[in-house]
Amino acid sequence: MSLFNYAVDMGYVPHNPMKNTRAPRGDGRTDKAVRPFAPDEFQSMLAAQRETHPRYADYVEFLRETGLRWGELVALRVGDVVTEPFDAIIVRRSQSDGYAEKQTKSGRIRRVPLLGNAPAIAARYGEGRKRNERLFTSPTGAQLNNGNFKGALDWAGTAHGHREYDLRHTAATSWLQDNVDIKTVSAWLGHATTQLTLDTYSHHRGSDADTAAIERIRRARDTAH
Repeated sequence: MSLFNYAVDMGYVPHNPMKNTRAPRGDGRTDKAVRPFAPDEFQSMLAAQRETHPRYADYVEFLRETGLRWGELVALRVGDVVTEPFDAIIVRRSQSDGYAEKQTKSGRIRRVPLLGNAPAIAARYGEGRKRNERLFTSPTGAQLNNGNFKGALDWAGTAHGHREYDLRHTAATSWLQDNVDIKTVSAWLGHATTQLTLDTYSHHRGSDADTAAIERIRRARDTAH
């Protein structure tokens, strides 16, 4: 548009042919699908990435266990790791590539438990460092960059078509399948509302509860007969 405006101002063309046109509106669905990793997909990806870049593979595992957004991982400090009343991280801030540090997306500070190998990973990269230093950095100590991170891991070749954001979806759906209540999952994810969590993950909830309910119905019908 600006190019044609310049051409009109300079007398190169009589009018701007784009003046009354509008770009088509998107449908809002791009990259919105919830596609968590299947357990075997994640394990095979992680094994391949450990061969390529062990340090960054640890970060991948940490993202999967905590459900953090990329910017939240980047902004974590050593002092954000706590052990009481349980192993956890305090998520206070976020920093996207090329932007200044800011509050988390919801504007809230939250506590996320460290499960699986996450406590050991946090301890490994925080050992002997000051509280205000970034917990996770590049091998040279520089701030993480998402493009470099994925390139070092050969993400396109190892991730089975998944996005890095699907690690967050994997954490959320695994918590729900382990019968963690929706309010707690919402708090751990840092969602602004519980309804957002319900809307996003409604199809991944309560598999055990569904099975138990179906079994109760079957027993009731068998008794009736």
